[in-house]
Amino acid sequence: VVVSTATDYGGQLARGDCPGVFVWSGRQGVEARRQALRDSQARVLVDATHPFAVQMSQQLMSLAQELGIPYLRYERPSEIAADDPDACTDMQEAAARAIAMGRRIFLATGSKDLATFLQASGAQERQWFTRVTADPDFLRRAMELGLPRAQLCAMQGPFSQAFNEALWRDWGIDCVVTKDSGEAGGYRAKVEAARALGIPLLTVRRPRLDYPQVTHDFAEVHARLAALAGA
Repeated sequence: VVVSTATDYGGQLARGDCPGVFVWSGRQGVEARRQALRDSQARVLVDATHPFAVQMSQQLMSLAQELGIPYLRYERPSEIAADDPDACTDMQEAAARAIAMGRRIFLATGSKDLATFLQASGAQERQWFTRVTADPDFLRRAMELGLPRAQLCAMQGPFSQAFNEALWRDWGIDCVVTKDSGEAGGYRAKVEAARALGIPLLTVRRPRLDYPQVTHDFAEVHARLAALAGA
């Protein structure tokens, strides 16, 4: 088994959770990934990337098709209802709604989409707060976009309801924006914290991709792997 992780920190977690497997850490280009799949003589490719890692999933599906390797998508279960009134189609919609609803807005959307919010129409009239993984590149990106250090929390999640409540209360947050990252991303703790504080929580829905095979259950992943590998 080869486990590929985007960061060295992810690699450390994988080695601790999966002793004995080969861990390949660091962001790689498509050619390096293609060669790695060939060199390892991969018989099955399991895509368990983040629900919002669209480009990576598209790359993996393309490589699997090109190399004739069965592809299986594990998608962590969604936590939002189809008719949730606080659900947003994309980051642009979430930015517009957050600016209309709050004045001290907390972004739990990761560093990649900060510019969408901070550069939206009316954003200069709002105060923005965020929490990102303690990675130098993520911190640099946030500060280059003009986010004050006093409004930036750098920590590794997921976070408890109590922690979210304390942070948002101390910062005087009146609107929160997050993504449908599932329970593994601490989504339920954010929902309960926002409810306890009586503030709105906007959730960006996952992008939709046409996966050839997808499952939301680990037992089914095991069963499909056994079938695909001929076990």
